[in-house]
Amino acid sequence: MLREAGWDEKTPILALCPILPFVWPVKASLAKYLALATTGAYKDSQYRTVYFISPARLSMRKTRATFPHLPGPRRHSSSATKFFPILVAMERLDARACTEFAAHLGGASVPVFTSENYDIFQLVSILRQTSLMVSSRYHAIVTTMPAMVASAGVTMDERIRNLMKRARPPASLSDRR
Repeated sequence: MLREAGWDEKTPILALCPILPFVWPVKASLAKYLALATTGAYKDSQYRTVYFISPARLSMRKTRATFPHLPGPRRHSSSATKFFPILVAMERLDARACTEFAAHLGGASVPVFTSENYDIFQLVSILRQTSLMVSSRYHAIVTTMPAMVASAGVTMDERIRNLMKRARPPASLSDRR
């Protein structure tokens, strides 16, 4: 899958797993579901069945406003810093974030792997081939740990913050008094 996307099997892979941070929380709404079923309204903000994300226009506007502050992968001439960047959407909703982020990269041909085209086993296999990963998805980080992928977590998710915390050395007996 990576070869088909243009990887040369030598260059280290940099995986980016972005999310749309401002679409949460997802809320149930029977009224929106009925409007969707009868008129097609709220189609862009439907997450699943009766669950809807916060308004799509506001979410995308806020997300786009954050992209100028995010570093993007760049192909460098130095072999020490050359990476093959990929974008990975762990959830269906993340595909939109990957598309937006790819646009932020100036139209660079960065391969996007989404759960719409690949099953979870394939996505995990792809991620386990990477050398570095910057992820906003907890499960992307956890599933690559057995492969010793160096990861950085960028998110509002407390689980990632707790996972990435540096362990403190045990306190000595004198410190406990």
